[in-house]
Amino acid sequence: MNIGKQTLKRLVLIIAEIIVSPLTLLDRLGQILGADHIFSTIGTALSLIPG
Repeated sequence: MNIGKQTLKRLVLIIAEIIVSPLTLLDRLGQILGADHIFSTIGTALSLIPG
């Protein structure tokens, strides 16, 4: 069971990276474009992610 928990933790971390990476790209894109609504969207999305 311990191996299963470790695998699950790794999967969660990988999924978190997949989710966060586009958000980081959007953040940079927003800085380039100066689009404020992108930042508020990212803030909302980040507030939904636990941790």
